Amino acid sequence: MAAGIEGTSHPGMGVPWGRGGCCGLGGGSLTLGCPCLADLVSCLVRGTHYAQEHVSVYCPAGCKDIDGDIWGNPSQGYRDTSVLCKAAVHAGVIADELGGQVTLSREKGITLYESAFANGLHSKRGSLSEKRLIFHKGCGDVLEVATFNASSWWHEVDALGQVRAWVAERAALGTAGHSWATQPGSEGAWLELDLGARRNVTGIITKGSSEQYDYYVTSYRVSSSRDGKNWRPYRGTGGQEDKVFEGNTNSREEVSNAFIPPIVTRYVRVTPQSWHQRVALKVALVGCQPARVRAPRPYVPSVPKEVPIPTSSPASRTPIPGVALDPEKAGYPKLESSPVCSLQSLPPPGSALASFPTVATPGDLSQSHSPEYAEPDLVQLSPGSQTGPSTFKPLLDEGYTLPLVVSHYDVPGKYHEYAEPLPPEPEYATPFGEPDGPPRAIPGLPVPTSVRYDAPRTGNGGTERTAGGAPSPEGAQLGDCPLSHVYHEAL
Repeated sequence: MAAGIEGTSHPGMGVPWGRGGCCGLGGGSLTLGCPCLADLVSCLVRGTHYAQEHVSVYCPAGCKDIDGDIWGNPSQGYRDTSVLCKAAVHAGVIADELGGQVTLSREKGITLYESAFANGLHSKRGSLSEKRLIFHKGCGDVLEVATFNASSWWHEVDALGQVRAWVAERAALGTAGHSWATQPGSEGAWLELDLGARRNVTGIITKGSSEQYDYYVTSYRVSSSRDGKNWRPYRGTGGQEDKVFEGNTNSREEVSNAFIPPIVTRYVRVTPQSWHQRVALKVALVGCQPARVRAPRPYVPSVPKEVPIPTSSPASRTPIPGVALDPEKAGYPKLESSPVCSLQSLPPPGSALASFPTVATPGDLSQSHSPEYAEPDLVQLSPGSQTGPSTFKPLLDEGYTLPLVVSHYDVPGKYHEYAEPLPPEPEYATPFGEPDGPPRAIPGLPVPTSVRYDAPRTGNGGTERTAGGAPSPEGAQLGDCPLSHVYHEAL
């Protein structure tokens, strides 16, 4: 098929195209530039022409009036012998004025197909078929109506004096009993549905009075509003005139009409144009929630934050373990020493610490110390006692400064500057006095043994005494052998 060919018949099939030609273009013009040519089918193609389970085709416009029967309805599906594109118009998948892409699946058939009137087409009641056609149409759920409102309603009083109210709330499609109806002689009657929020409305279902009365609306117009005040009539795909929908043909059956394109609105108003005997109506809307499309945010380049440059020396410094810096060389302000921080100015130890020997103060410990040493808690022994000299690092606010030490082994005096040396005496208990006689045995306990301790030699003469206190047999002088002192082990 060459570009620019004009015609009204399907190439090689001799069947007519729908009105509007390819992709809904008027005049039946077919061009290679049309994107739907790959899937384009004739209006007379039936479901039995396909053997695959899933089918996607493009139906031309104007297939509504093509000769051919359809069996079934949108809820049950259609017999596979139905004309495919005509059934798609009946199901509300495409608009007859435009045509469009159709997606369907071929599933197992059912025993009986019920007839229906939808989108201006009547379908037939059909019998069992091997396969049925199910059209895929999204956004087709029944919407919940928050409130109903009407221009007027009928207050009926029968011959027996019984009252029946045909109020607006009776217009819900699922309501049992009579429907909404207008007051006799009302002009410009309308029924309003409030969905409570904006919805994507894709279709409408209407029904008559469904009572012993044969009341129903045969045609109507639809208007929409987002605020309930400003109303906009629905004009369909043409957009030139307000669209008039075909209504019911009896008071019992439901009639469906699709909104192509759909309406995004909260309020929907139905205005009857023609009716049978009296305006009476039950209504339901189908659709879904509108898709939320977020507008893209403009790109804003991030500006790097400016790092402030210090103009003065910091007020504090972080100590480095094992390294002592001279504050003057490091650029920090010099701290004045306090006279109260010298160990020479501290009072002598109290009586509570008299059992610990003390030595001379090694000097002024006003130098700073390594930050490696922690400061323990001070324990107050008694209210009147005084603490001894501390071997731990004093606080910086007491006037100490840090000396410059290159190596941590380079410590003056071979002792740590702020640690006092231990006393020269051995760390054992104070000895008992010499016993007057041999040790006495205690019943049930072993006899204590003696430990000999050799004292340093003395220059004075004397005799060596044994453990019993008697002179040694040799009678050695004190200058020749060391003295011996006896200490008893603790029991």
